[in-house]
Amino acid sequence: MKQQLSIGIIGGHPDTARHATNALRELEQSCGIKLRLVKISCSRERSCNAKRIKDKIVDCQLIFLFICYSGHDIPNIVRQLKRRESFEGRIIPISHSLGRTGLIRMLRRNIRAFSE
Repeated sequence: MKQQLSIGIIGGHPDTARHATNALRELEQSCGIKLRLVKISCSRERSCNAKRIKDKIVDCQLIFLFICYSGHDIPNIVRQLKRRESFEGRIIPISHSLGRTGLIRMLRRNIRAFSE
């Protein structure tokens, strides 16, 4: 039976989020793990509040938080929820400076480290 890992992807430019999702799906195949992806996109920021974000990420073990292309509210909400211990997942902040290849390497490194 494959290990299951819940991953949150929060924010990011749509292209960046798509690259992250594709990289995670490839990793799912190569590492033999089952991923459950939860996405909170920038286009829905205005409708996101702390309760809604918490409800979506409460079961995520890893949360990739794209700092760029996100309004300040979403990263702040996620950090506040973590400080209040509203979820146990590990937050991994991602900046735009990684580039596509760097993003894929960082995702793989964190997934592999977590699943071992």
